[in-house]
Amino acid sequence: KRAGHDMKSTREESMHYWRSLAMRAGSARLWRRGATDRALGVDLGAASAKWVDLSRTSGGSARRRWRLEAAAVLPWRAQAPAGSCIDAEGLITDMGAAVAALRPMVEQQGWRGREAVAAMPAAGVTVRRLQVPPGLGERDLELEVQVQAEALLPQSLAQSHLDYVVESDGHVRMVAAPQAAVDARCEALEQAGLRVVAVDLTTDALRRMAMRALRTMQTAPHTRHDTVCALIDIGLHAARIQVLWGERVLHEREKAGLGAQALQAMTVEAAAQALSGALTLFFDGRVHGLQTILLCGALASRPGLTQAMQVCNLCTCEALTPFTGFEYADTVDRVWLHPHAPGLAAACGLALHAWSNEAAPQVAA
Repeated sequence: KRAGHDMKSTREESMHYWRSLAMRAGSARLWRRGATDRALGVDLGAASAKWVDLSRTSGGSARRRWRLEAAAVLPWRAQAPAGSCIDAEGLITDMGAAVAALRPMVEQQGWRGREAVAAMPAAGVTVRRLQVPPGLGERDLELEVQVQAEALLPQSLAQSHLDYVVESDGHVRMVAAPQAAVDARCEALEQAGLRVVAVDLTTDALRRMAMRALRTMQTAPHTRHDTVCALIDIGLHAARIQVLWGERVLHEREKAGLGAQALQAMTVEAAAQALSGALTLFFDGRVHGLQTILLCGALASRPGLTQAMQVCNLCTCEALTPFTGFEYADTVDRVWLHPHAPGLAAACGLALHAWSNEAAPQVAA
């Protein structure tokens, strides 16, 4: 569903460029190399850059297996002692320092020239479910999305990268991001020696991993109802909460003041109560119907936090471990990986984007 090459207007060129980056969960496979596929996911956060290198092998059987080739976390302060290269909203503030920090890691790991999937944080990105007239052709559908998008975006369409995907119920999921922010992310990675072949949303990458974890955790396969799950991503300055019902997003919000910096200063019990209090804003004062809580990001593996969350919410709570069921290369340090795994969930979801053929998750209006 690429925009035609005959499009001349600025807004149509913007859509064509953005769709070429395949910023959606349901994009086609990016590439294949013989019996083994490789994918590199890069998550540029406010505190660090996180990397996951995956391969998928057949192993002589029809069923392919995931293999973790490498994983790394690169704190920004190692190269920018005065502060992070990325601000609280996920925007690159120091391109030179970011490239200087990323390039040695790319060369050290042998990733130079590798195709990578990057991420855009939720801040500044507009995601909406649009209702469009039925029966529109591809060209008319693109124009209809553009017309509706103009009334929703905080910036002009000419300054945005715009994409959409048609969902199973006929609605259209629209995603738009500031052009400057997307281009800066791609430029930093390309100057470091990578080739950016796709851009995904961090929230979509995490949701992809949550769906995989829930399938692995399923204890009642005979149940007729989808699980209600709260996915809490603890960032440096804030926690982002998604309440999922199956693959549908019921609620999504960012809670400032519940980032790693603030929670680390609290006791485990106080941190659990603060995170649980953010959940009650959606559940109208009672966490009713919630079956599972998944924690990811910084502090997700803090000792005692998941147990304290279970006590507060009377439901299952686990740290999101993205590599469950994966094979490991001999060079992977499993001792180092264990406490860092929840923080690598988004990077792993980005790598899995390379083989994601399912429809994009539905987002409630």
